[in-house]
Amino acid sequence: MLKMRLEGMSYEAIGKKANICRQRVQQLLSPPAYIRKLVITRAEGKCQNCGISVERIGHVHHLGNSGEDYNDVANLIFLCPSCHRKVHENQTAQEIRLRGLKQYWRKKRPELRGG
Repeated sequence: MLKMRLEGMSYEAIGKKANICRQRVQQLLSPPAYIRKLVITRAEGKCQNCGISVERIGHVHHLGNSGEDYNDVANLIFLCPSCHRKVHENQTAQEIRLRGLKQYWRKKRPELRGG
């Protein structure tokens, strides 16, 4: 499934191919709970794009599609629902900005980067 996702297939398309629902595909490909907690801790519960406090309602978003570090802390960012939606509406512009944030967080909090 990860290979299909890295090739750009949607969760829905993967689910149809695997004969499971879209939500189950998302669950299987999502970061483990301890990684999600590290990402939220690193962000101090705030959206890493706009800075508003979102605590548990935020989205852990993948910055890149590299297979080896797909669910690595350094490849994840915490976003509010609004910024997460914007990322998916305008992938190119937002991803460029988020890649910059990824580099920032790697430098600022090296103890929280994955490895």
